[in-house]
Amino acid sequence: MTTALPIRLLLVGMAGILATNFALAQGFPSKPIRIISPYASGQGPDLVARLFAERFSKVWNQQVTVEARPGANGFIAFEAIKKGTADGHELAIASDAHLTINPHLLQNVPYDTEADFTPVALQFKTYFFIAVSATGPYRSFADIIASAKAAPGKLTTGVPYIGSPAHLGGLKLEQLTNTQMVHVPFKENAPLYSALVNNDLSWAFATPATAGGFFKGGRVRFLALAGPHRLPGYPDIPTLGEVGGAGELEVSAWIAFLAPRNTPAKIVNLINREVNRILGESDFRERLETFGFRPTPATPAELRQLIRADWQRNAELVKRIAVKPD
Repeated sequence: MTTALPIRLLLVGMAGILATNFALAQGFPSKPIRIISPYASGQGPDLVARLFAERFSKVWNQQVTVEARPGANGFIAFEAIKKGTADGHELAIASDAHLTINPHLLQNVPYDTEADFTPVALQFKTYFFIAVSATGPYRSFADIIASAKAAPGKLTTGVPYIGSPAHLGGLKLEQLTNTQMVHVPFKENAPLYSALVNNDLSWAFATPATAGGFFKGGRVRFLALAGPHRLPGYPDIPTLGEVGGAGELEVSAWIAFLAPRNTPAKIVNLINREVNRILGESDFRERLETFGFRPTPATPAELRQLIRADWQRNAELVKRIAVKPD
């Protein structure tokens, strides 16, 4: 008698075969695929892109490479994909900051989020922890807020760059708690969290992908999560809603695949289905969750809607908290 587990495995295998056959029937891919990353090699989104590349290669029997082009707020990477061939063989990964924050915050952005790119697939969403040094004076989120109120303008928080989700989240936190802090920008995550560990910063927003090693090594403490629910890999860390003080604050980021504009819909849909199939694989989901990433499958239309909604929301947020353009 056939059990439920073998049946599920058989169905998954059949789905992979059907996806491969459909791809071949469409003539895609007919050559190696390049994924352009605005992140340095080894950063969380870049690592996930490489995991996707491995699976794409197996299914499509083509070489899939990830090309890291970090720097200039993603401008270098997005200039490259904007000029890419619109046939599905050139993709990019991008965050909500690149697509929905930078255009409102930075001058001379060399791309138009709506006009220059084709949304392909959403990969994952991640939420940020309130992080402090393990040797510092803060044992709770309430300790930070109490200290900030007692000494306005004295506490420091590190941010990856001006206009990042962590920066905007910190400014919104100030509004919600009626506090004033100093936001210190860094060009890379490593020196930011080293400064935090050494108590050169009071606190910082962090994800398991950026500071998980410091946390597991006992050098950083996560006090609370700026998200709606606890993360599976960090069940003992409460949310801000649980600890009180700024329960409505959510600080998050998402990562998606893009293609050049005018990439044919049939190719976009094919890649989207493969991304969503991979996101449904249990071992792949587990790998993402080790980074604190929540797999978030979506259709191209749903991703386009998310981009438009976040574009409007972040435009209003940047204006409300009076962040000056760079």
